[in-house]
Amino acid sequence: MTKFVLVGGYPYKAKDGGKAMCEEAVVGLTEQIKILICLFARKKDEWKKLLKDNSDFFKRNLPNKKLEFTLANEEDFLEQIRKNDLIYFSGGDTVDLVSVLDKIKGWQEKLKNKNIMASSAGTDIFSKYSYDIELFKLTENYGLVPLKTIVHYGSEKYTPQIGWENAHKKLDEYKEKLPVWALAEGEYKSITV
Repeated sequence: MTKFVLVGGYPYKAKDGGKAMCEEAVVGLTEQIKILICLFARKKDEWKKLLKDNSDFFKRNLPNKKLEFTLANEEDFLEQIRKNDLIYFSGGDTVDLVSVLDKIKGWQEKLKNKNIMASSAGTDIFSKYSYDIELFKLTENYGLVPLKTIVHYGSEKYTPQIGWENAHKKLDEYKEKLPVWALAEGEYKSITV
């Protein structure tokens, strides 16, 4: 079984700073946890700073765990997934994230029986369908999780041109009936599939 902790964006905006979502993401893992930080949705010149920011976020919220961090790269991604316990897909540009993942054959299969945490663009790619808040359209995704998602839900910065309620309604009515997770920034839900 694969566990997914899906975040609506900006995990640190959670009321508890992200503690509950981080604890949920490591349920079933030992005290020594290897975390793979995937920043494919971000520009490479930001990776060094973001690796530190994300590592600090996990350390702050999991103070009693021994954590080891690895930065994901395209060339070794499949082997990196195998060697790590928790795979974290950071937010950013969904188009950039998908363009990298589409080049790596077999990555979805390697995620089986892993713990996955994903934020924003990361959340959307795992759902079957989403309302893309930057492209203002419904999208079909990898579908590893049988859900429909809208991230940054209620955010003034990302308000869809048609409004949040209409975006939710359009997504709900799109193709087959599946649960719709409208996740605000700092909000998360988990599912095991």
